[in-house]
Amino acid sequence: MFVHTIADNESTTYSKFTLMDNLEPKFQEYDYGCLGNLRQYNSMESPLYTLTTNFVETIVMYGANDYLVQPIYAQRVIRELGIVNLGFTKQVDDPEFSHMDFT
Repeated sequence: MFVHTIADNESTTYSKFTLMDNLEPKFQEYDYGCLGNLRQYNSMESPLYTLTTNFVETIVMYGANDYLVQPIYAQRVIRELGIVNLGFTKQVDDPEFSHMDFT
């Protein structure tokens, strides 16, 4: 069984989750700042993820009280994945269920 927690990743991954809490959330690569983005991506802005290029069937489960990914963002991912590669969606309504319960 695959077990994965934020502790397994570098801090930039956790930053991606917190970036989604701004006024205009975007699904994009890590933002290194203008100069860092130029070095990393040859662009002053980090590129957006194109979720419709994912051709692997995807299951989306999210908690109603998740402190990292709010339901509105999970629903947006579901919409952006499109019907072609969306296998199953489920909102877990247990008030104690959070992001770390997925590990």
